[in-house]
Amino acid sequence: MATQDEIMQHIFDLVSKDAGGGALTSEEQSVLRKRYYDWIAKKKTGVATSPQDIWEAADGEKIKGQFEKIGREMVRQKKKNHLLAAAETVESLSDCPHCPDPPTG
Repeated sequence: MATQDEIMQHIFDLVSKDAGGGALTSEEQSVLRKRYYDWIAKKKTGVATSPQDIWEAADGEKIKGQFEKIGREMVRQKKKNHLLAAAETVESLSDCPHCPDPPTG
């Protein structure tokens, strides 16, 4: 099973690939890490698996596709510095049971 750090690096790679292929800035990586690092290993209420549990399975491929969509959404919005908004847009349109809950506060 992939570690949280390995999955986080894969997330960086997936988002950057579909955002034009350039490396993400340290600020963008920080936004992604804050949103997803703990999420990787946590099971949501009512969901039997964590993203880490399924990362290397068929359902994990679906999640990876969501991160590619986040990169494309960044480009579509032409606001690469608004990574969190792109992530929330993709998550809100997804039927993935593993997506993080919307931020509160």
